[in-house]
Amino acid sequence: MCAWVVDRYGTNEVLRVSDDVRTPTIRLASEVLIQVEAASLNPLDISMRGGYGANLLRLRRGGPLSVLQSDSEFPLILGRDVSGVVVECGSQVTHFAPGDE
Repeated sequence: MCAWVVDRYGTNEVLRVSDDVRTPTIRLASEVLIQVEAASLNPLDISMRGGYGANLLRLRRGGPLSVLQSDSEFPLILGRDVSGVVVECGSQVTHFAPGDE
């Protein structure tokens, strides 16, 4: 899949477009997988490019000890605002179903 990717924190120079990002899979019962038709980089994404929220992101991805690691959040895929079609839902998702737009 195609995505804006950050491999380290910094300024605009760390942004890159990649056509070979692995398609994510459902890992948690509360997750939804969306086939993205459109996405945007908003001010939060630009702040994250510079390291905003890094400790919280590490904690969310890897548990309490992961905040001690400096690279556990990479690659970081930007684009928090999306529009698309629901492809798959975790077992606890009740407000969305595959095919929803």
